[in-house]
Amino acid sequence: MVKRKKLTQKQAEVLRLLNLDCSVREVAKRQKVTTQAVYKMLYRLEDLGVLNYATLKRGLVYPKQPNLRLHGLQYQIKILYQSPVYRKTKEKSNIITFGDFKLALFKNSLTLWILKDFIGEKAADCKGAASEYLYKTLAFIERKYNIVLVKRGYQNIKEVRAHYAAMNNSLAKKAIKENQPTQIRDPKDGKVWLSIDNSIYPPELETQHKDSSYIDMKEIIEPFFTILKTDPYFFNKQTFKVEKLIKITESNSAQVSELTKALKTLISAMASFMPKPNEEKQSPPREEEPPDYIG
Repeated sequence: MVKRKKLTQKQAEVLRLLNLDCSVREVAKRQKVTTQAVYKMLYRLEDLGVLNYATLKRGLVYPKQPNLRLHGLQYQIKILYQSPVYRKTKEKSNIITFGDFKLALFKNSLTLWILKDFIGEKAADCKGAASEYLYKTLAFIERKYNIVLVKRGYQNIKEVRAHYAAMNNSLAKKAIKENQPTQIRDPKDGKVWLSIDNSIYPPELETQHKDSSYIDMKEIIEPFFTILKTDPYFFNKQTFKVEKLIKITESNSAQVSELTKALKTLISAMASFMPKPNEEKQSPPREEEPPDYIG
């Protein structure tokens, strides 16, 4: 195997697309080259030691279903203990950028932005990978600045931003093609909870509410597309059932209306044989008894 060398811009872009689980055809389309050119690039990348083509071949030839991408993570963290090293660093510059994350240093807290994407089949996979990366990053920050950020029993780490994106999403494509609204707001607080990101291709369907993006993706978006994948005509069937139920209800309503009319007629007929409430029953005339004396 050839000694690993620095990648060209095109090689780096192809590798990035492969990491997003794009197929050979998708890579070729984005790079505007033939599939044969992409295969040559893959063999070259293998020679450079940056990937094992044999392990990727099946996934590249047979594309996987659209994955989820967790990105835009931001955390607000209260510092449990800080050292002179931290305070001295903050005085020099309160914004520090590392490879995959960025820090904003404050007096008693810090803000952490994670610049890395986390890919997974489900929202739980993405969240798990992000949590593992988060605590590794916090351990690195603790060692570097001699501070304490993680301690059992303390809830001092708050996630304030996280976007879960369904990649290569058919609903997002349809919305863009038909020029439909690209944002849906939560009726409770008016904040955007679902949006379509068309800044990249193919477009992505994102849950991004700061309090519920994970739950929205896990319990709303994922089940919706799971049903759609299992039975593409599921919602058509449900629509047909609803329409059928409406017709049955309308038919029953007509029958109930006719029955009500018949009952009203019967009650009216019965009422004609009953004495009216304001009429009093007259008693027969009383016979007078003969007197028991003569005088």
